[in-house]
Amino acid sequence: MPKINVSTKIFIAVTLIFLIILWAGLWHFFYVERSNPDETQSILALEITGRKEKSLIEDKSILNIYYPQDMKLNVHKVEIKRIFDSLELTKAAINEFFANYTTINKTVLTSNVEVLGIYYGTDNLLYINLSREMTKNFHGDAIDEYMFLRSLYMTVGSHIEVQDIKLLVDNHEINSLAGHYDLTHPIKNLFVTE
Repeated sequence: MPKINVSTKIFIAVTLIFLIILWAGLWHFFYVERSNPDETQSILALEITGRKEKSLIEDKSILNIYYPQDMKLNVHKVEIKRIFDSLELTKAAINEFFANYTTINKTVLTSNVEVLGIYYGTDNLLYINLSREMTKNFHGDAIDEYMFLRSLYMTVGSHIEVQDIKLLVDNHEINSLAGHYDLTHPIKNLFVTE
């Protein structure tokens, strides 16, 4: 009888262990998993659906909020729960803009302004309807008014494509915020020269 060396014995042992594991896996797949396919499929579907719903809930929208500081605009990024509608996202950005503007520039705008509505008009302008606190509590000079309008315009423009913006207060057109700039016309021409 021929003598078997150690390396051959190890090879045979590893091969036998591999075949036993392979057989156990196949047996489990064909006899255990297949014995109740509806339960297995429903668990798998639940796992896939649960993962998808979780990822949708965890998705975030990033708001770019512009604020004036030393004659420049600084951008502040804010994470919120995902909003898919561009008008609603823009409204959230404007609300965030006003919520923080009174803290950053207390002397210019002394109380929070409510966004009453935001919509496109038939003239393709984006109308932003604000509460009366906008004109009642705005106390800035010409530079403050310019920087406020520019930062609002940049905040809106970073979330939605707009031809131009028209500001309303309590559903009415306004002449100006503090008497320095004509707001009976859309505000884009204050910042963009073509």
